[in-house]
Amino acid sequence: MRIGLRWKILSFTLLPLATLVVAALWMVNHNVSRRITTGIHDDLRRASAVLENVWSARGRELAVVGQVIAQDPKFFSVLTLPGSHADPERSATVSGVARDFNALVEADLFEVFDDRGRPLASVGHAHRMPPAATR
Repeated sequence: MRIGLRWKILSFTLLPLATLVVAALWMVNHNVSRRITTGIHDDLRRASAVLENVWSARGRELAVVGQVIAQDPKFFSVLTLPGSHADPERSATVSGVARDFNALVEADLFEVFDDRGRPLASVGHAHRMPPAATR
């Protein structure tokens, strides 16, 4: 079978053009994808650095406030109140003091524990603990 002159000319002109178009599209796609990926990774690195800085600053703030609270006699005096965990007056007092200190700290969760590690009060935006009498 013999290929005509028209098809020979078409194949010699269209084949290189089609190859160039496909190569150009592949290069553009590759470069755009690489730049987008690099941009996303850079943005994520910057965002993580900002988040680490915010958490670090918040941690330092909480450490300072924690030291102030630990040295405050009002905080420890509430832990020496007589009564049991089931006493509603004692629970209300401990919860009130915890709310007062959480207003200073502005923490999502502020918890007060007794000497055995049992929770006495838990206040904050993230968590509301039922009164000790209902446990």
